[in-house]
Amino acid sequence: MSDQKTHKVTLIPGDGIGPEVTQAVVRILEATGVKFQWERFAAGAEAFEIYGEYIPARCTSPSSETKSP
Repeated sequence: MSDQKTHKVTLIPGDGIGPEVTQAVVRILEATGVKFQWERFAAGAEAFEIYGEYIPARCTSPSSETKSP
């Protein structure tokens, strides 16, 4: 049995076609067999309904456990 690393990824779908494209990308990436742990954040209209702002502060400072390439 392989000891495969889990990749922690921040996911911010946004508005417009963002959620649909994001869902497709998640399905494609998960089909590779690589393990992912998704950290999802609301942005755009959804975030405005929840937090009263389009880009909440929590979106601009995701978990320190995820990192940009």
